[in-house]
Amino acid sequence: MPIIGLGACLQLGICAHKTPYCTENENSRCIVCKELFDFSLGLPYAHINVSRLICPYNGELIDESNVPMMLPNGQVYGENSIHELTRGDEIYDPHSDQHFALRDVKRVYIL
Repeated sequence: MPIIGLGACLQLGICAHKTPYCTENENSRCIVCKELFDFSLGLPYAHINVSRLICPYNGELIDESNVPMMLPNGQVYGENSIHELTRGDEIYDPHSDQHFALRDVKRVYIL
């Protein structure tokens, strides 16, 4: 009987993290996408009223003090990471291993 309780707790935990964007991806930081995708099949998605954006480079919260910035390839980082990745008038994208002109970086506005 305890296995049923454990299974229910595991399913609840997975549902709390699962979103419609979850896909099987070993390189993801999402626990559902990376390790629990097979277990999540058939389970409902989490209902999240408030979203938080996390910078993929340094893990910092992206908010009004660390505004989102988009590179020409569509990758979004917090402004703090943009400063760290900038050398002179060029920025390096560690995700794609590309370099871009700093003038081509755009601020992202989220409603």
